[in-house]
Amino acid sequence: MDRLTPSVADLDLDGRSEVVGVPNVEMHEPYETQAYAVMVVEGAHGDGSRSAMRKAGWETLPRGERPVQVDGWYPPGGVPAPTITNIRDDDKPEIAVSLNDGRVYLFNSSGDRVWRFNYMHSKRIMYASEVTVADLNQDGIPELLFSTWGDPDTDDSGYLVILDANGRLLHDVPLPSAGHNGNGNGAPAAPTVGDLDGDGELDVFVQTFDHGMDVFRIPGSAANCVPWPTARGGPLRTGYAHGGS
Repeated sequence: MDRLTPSVADLDLDGRSEVVGVPNVEMHEPYETQAYAVMVVEGAHGDGSRSAMRKAGWETLPRGERPVQVDGWYPPGGVPAPTITNIRDDDKPEIAVSLNDGRVYLFNSSGDRVWRFNYMHSKRIMYASEVTVADLNQDGIPELLFSTWGDPDTDDSGYLVILDANGRLLHDVPLPSAGHNGNGNGAPAAPTVGDLDGDGELDVFVQTFDHGMDVFRIPGSAANCVPWPTARGGPLRTGYAHGGS
């Protein structure tokens, strides 16, 4: 296993943080990625004897299916990074992540799959960015946002996708395209959510391979609930979920 891009959160609300990563799972000969999985290990607690050891209850890693493969280097596959925040009607946080198999997953704090969403748009090659989280309609329940990208030889792989907390599709917005780009088509970076112009309403920024940045306005929104507004959680890119939420 490798390619770990961890985040930190107190999943069980015991006052001690865990480290959550998304390693790729390889098999012997040939050394190919068979799937991506979610791993939770304990932090540096007490005397440190349990540090970096798999957390109890996470002995069997929840995992996705076989990832989308490309012939060559482009488009580059995503490096899955977990988003950790409380988006459902309970006290404990959830883990949202794309596992490079054409789906975004939501797992609860015990590793049980809550739902998954297929974002492939009938394409053979498609990846998704890290998930960001914000309440876009001021109902007190955050939405999940991510972007997609795909084959450099296509010009319609970029979407801004918005799901509700139950994994239902709310918006599936095709991104403008400037044509072909040798790296890929669409938006590999996680959408960032914030108030760009100071009008009190949220904007969504999406950085693309092929034509620069798209900015979307969210009428009727407010910046009162934006728990994971950008890649790795915040401007410092720490991947840290404060208070498990």
